[in-house]
Amino acid sequence: MAVFHIHEDLENIAPQQAKIVEKKPSKLQQSREILNDITNGLRGTKRNRVDSSGQECVEIVQKKSDLPLSLDCLKLIANKENISQVEENPKKEESVSDSVLNTKEYTFDIWRYLYGMEANLEWPKVNYMFKQKHLNDEMRSILVDWLVSVADEYKMSEQTIHLAVNYIDRFLSHMSVVREKLQLLGAAAMMLAIKVEEVNILDACEWVYLSGMAYTSKQVTRMEQLLLKILKFDMNVPTMAAFIQQLCVMHELDKKTLFTAMYISELILLEGGSYLQYMPSMLAAASIVLARYILKKKAPCFKKLEMSSGYNFNQLKPIIVKQYKTFKDSPNKEQQAIQSKYKTEKYYEVAKIFPRALHLEI
Repeated sequence: MAVFHIHEDLENIAPQQAKIVEKKPSKLQQSREILNDITNGLRGTKRNRVDSSGQECVEIVQKKSDLPLSLDCLKLIANKENISQVEENPKKEESVSDSVLNTKEYTFDIWRYLYGMEANLEWPKVNYMFKQKHLNDEMRSILVDWLVSVADEYKMSEQTIHLAVNYIDRFLSHMSVVREKLQLLGAAAMMLAIKVEEVNILDACEWVYLSGMAYTSKQVTRMEQLLLKILKFDMNVPTMAAFIQQLCVMHELDKKTLFTAMYISELILLEGGSYLQYMPSMLAAASIVLARYILKKKAPCFKKLEMSSGYNFNQLKPIIVKQYKTFKDSPNKEQQAIQSKYKTEKYYEVAKIFPRALHLEI
């Protein structure tokens, strides 16, 4: 009679496969400084494939310098007119809607679905921090700044960090947390957001290491379970990032506008506080208008924006003024992870832009 095991015993594995299991390295064997420099890990390294015999397959790749030039390349080099013609043609700005993942035909339906979800969810309480005896807004900002730096290091999407901050704010609206456990809450929230949004996850052991061995993996897992219970498993919530993405596709806006609006939205996450009184869709619409103004580009027609977002100019104006102040004051903040992220070429260096004076007109 066959015997079934949940975990296959090592002795039941073929001898050659058992050797491979024994040699598998632990993730925590990588040496790097804790929190001070999380970019210290081994990034971009590739493991050799292992065949059925247990031997590593090493592929011999010819150096690029040894590869012969193709006939087309030689013709291009010989033809100076072609080269000058390529240089004279400026690169067209890539629209957000050009991406394969952004299907314009379904954008309005997606927006309407997210808008409906937004209306039916329980959102963080605006003044929840006043009820926290051991925490303040500065501690929350430090936590968000750390999570952004981790997300940037591991190449996570903006949606992931927005989800994690949403989980933290909703949890703190119901539960009191001591100062020593705030980073534990952040690690558990980010671990859940990664499971919802990302393909590759960071397990509890990795978060223990990233938090400087301040907690055990069991504590991280138990905090994750408590988060799920308090949030009633409502984990897939609409965020500013999701609404900004849809608005950019709807109005066929360029990527620089997208990144500027995303930069503003992450500065809002860092600040928190009074921004919690506004819905994510409202903050997203205001971010798009402000981003176009900062970039000195033509703003979306307000009638079209009102039809697509549901908000008119008078509703958005006080939020735009508030966001403008947040954007202008960002270089002076102590927490600079978001600013450093958006100063890179990947994000079109939008954090380096100095905003012009704000004069709002319809």
